Amino acid sequence: MERARRTVLVLRNNWKKSVFASVCVFYGTRYAHSKYRESQYLRQVCLEAKAYGDVPLPVTARPRHVTVILNPTANDGKCRALFDKYCGPLLNLAGLKVGIVKTEKEGQAKDLMEIMDNTDAVIVAGGDGTVAEVVTGLLRRADRLQAVRRLPLALIPLGNTNSVAAALLGRTEADQATRITQATMALVRETIRPLDAMEVQALETEAEVPGRPVYLLSEISWGAFRDVQTKVRKYWYWGGLKERMAYVFNVVRDLTWSCDADMEYAAFCAGCSRCYQQQQAEQQQQQQAEQQQQRAANTRWWARLLPQPRPAPKPAQPETDYSTVDNPACGVWHQRPVSAVEWRLRTSHMQPESGPGLHLRIGPDSMTSAEFVGEGWSRAAGRQPAPAEELTVGQVRLVPHPEKRSTTAGDTPNTRWFGFDNEEFEVRPVLVRLLPRAVRVFTDGAAPAGTPS
Repeated sequence: MERARRTVLVLRNNWKKSVFASVCVFYGTRYAHSKYRESQYLRQVCLEAKAYGDVPLPVTARPRHVTVILNPTANDGKCRALFDKYCGPLLNLAGLKVGIVKTEKEGQAKDLMEIMDNTDAVIVAGGDGTVAEVVTGLLRRADRLQAVRRLPLALIPLGNTNSVAAALLGRTEADQATRITQATMALVRETIRPLDAMEVQALETEAEVPGRPVYLLSEISWGAFRDVQTKVRKYWYWGGLKERMAYVFNVVRDLTWSCDADMEYAAFCAGCSRCYQQQQAEQQQQQQAEQQQQRAANTRWWARLLPQPRPAPKPAQPETDYSTVDNPACGVWHQRPVSAVEWRLRTSHMQPESGPGLHLRIGPDSMTSAEFVGEGWSRAAGRQPAPAEELTVGQVRLVPHPEKRSTTAGDTPNTRWFGFDNEEFEVRPVLVRLLPRAVRVFTDGAAPAGTPS
């Protein structure tokens, strides 16, 4: 009894130290418990990967070969360390032959994918920017149809923004170790899913000639909400409140408060005779380009000495004969002006509840500062408010208006930006087209029991 009384007196006389010690014990215990759960989970996942690696191969078969395109600057330089910690052991235990290529400059992933061959899969170790580069390089190839079937992609969320990988995993609340390991195990389990893509072509203007198209997997965003999202990382010192505080501090800054443009769009068509004819023509062009490339390669004498790539599997034929389906609304363009706080175009896997097609969301015409901050906080909490208008389209042609703002002599307006898969592109007239089932990616299978929540 006397010892308990002395303990109470010590705690009362040193309450600051006692509170500090209690906080340290609480967070230390919580950290140790989370690390223990993570180690148990990783042990279970490693055992599953080892089970795949222990399966004997036929004498004539060769191990699966995967090529890793790794962006060492992603996630503030932590990408390689995370890959070696969570992905490398699983790939080795599964018996995969791994080759790693580190990118050294912007755009190198596109160049690599345009010549990528002699591999069974491509692992994209980086964020949304690396994914966009890989997909663009893959779909720019002359043998695009064969390359897509021959080179499925594994998207490992190792960047600062990983919207596509998060949508495929469906585990936004999971910790980092779970997201990375499950994306890696999707490759080991060979669970493949086709994904739609967007082809973005800059329209010709008087001053320039349009370049090659860019291909995206997630979304195109434009407006004040996109502008704030690019500044969230500046408020890292606010911890979990950094996204909310970004809306508070930037509400009076130079944001794109009005997305003024002329827009034309064609409604989404699930399949008809017109789509079928266009698809057949594109496939014939792709096949002719592939045959020409193959004939050119076979004329070189050293081609016989090189290992030949594995033949790509033939795509499954659709069950519905779209050549007999008539849809008078297919290909009909509608025109309307746009003047809103936000303009956003997303693919179906980013918004699965809305069905197939490209989903266009147009925000309200104007918002007060209080409404903007309130809606921003709702989005930070994971709630998506209903847009002022929503359309399902197959193609969109957007011609932005010049920025309306008064400038003094010698001042120039700030450059406005689109968000292409969370990467900045200058606002200019663009034509966006849906490419159904354009790429094949490894998706998350059933998580093993004991996955930490």
